[in-house]
Amino acid sequence: MSRLSFRLVVFLLLTALACGSAVWAAMTAKDIVERSDDLMRGKTSYSEMTMTITTPRYERTVKMKSWTEGREKAFILVTSPARDAGVTFLKLGREMWNYRPDIEQTIKIPPSMMLQSWMGSDFTNDELSRADSMIVDYTHEIVGEEQIDGVDCWKIELVPKPNAPVVWGKIVTYVSKDDFIGRRIEYYDEDMNVAKTLTADRVKVASGRKVATHVVMTNHKKPGHKTEMTFDQIKFDVKIPSVTFTKRNLTRGAR
Repeated sequence: MSRLSFRLVVFLLLTALACGSAVWAAMTAKDIVERSDDLMRGKTSYSEMTMTITTPRYERTVKMKSWTEGREKAFILVTSPARDAGVTFLKLGREMWNYRPDIEQTIKIPPSMMLQSWMGSDFTNDELSRADSMIVDYTHEIVGEEQIDGVDCWKIELVPKPNAPVVWGKIVTYVSKDDFIGRRIEYYDEDMNVAKTLTADRVKVASGRKVATHVVMTNHKKPGHKTEMTFDQIKFDVKIPSVTFTKRNLTRGAR
């Protein structure tokens, strides 16, 4: 390589790095959180998941399928174990419905039940249905930088807006700088103690984007309780029939 060519390559590399740094500098804390959230959604998504619930007394595994459209629509079908197969959940905006085939009944989950455990897990109905809460209900500030499992991350603090309908005193999330994957989320109670921690790993490429395919929610209020969610299959920007996100589909079990 000639000296001129070498200088040109160096110039182009430095320019690319400078442009990348400028883009990062222009991003706000909210931009980073929103981009991280969008990674797991796309315009639409389809996934097959295995959820393992662990307590000091037992371990339980639930398999399910999920369809989403943006942050507003989601449909979940439980496929096993046999006693729960056919249970469905529909999310439209911030409202949620649940169908139980054993009693052949559809119920709208009331606000009083939104903080209850979802399917016996360490996730709540509220966390499942309010996909946009971390974006719209909180203010965002980059408060530092830390390494999570050797990965450089932004440390971003989320503080509830006045009168926001949330239960957390604050949330701290750690977002990878190189791929915007949320590596850890800490949920603080009103006394500013960490109540739950969500960690993410097993990064893979799905439909052209890097995503974490294994997350663990650890419940610090209940020692020995944790919930693992593994994405056995995940696809983005897939075609989903509009009938999927309807109350009628709750009893049909999604198609």
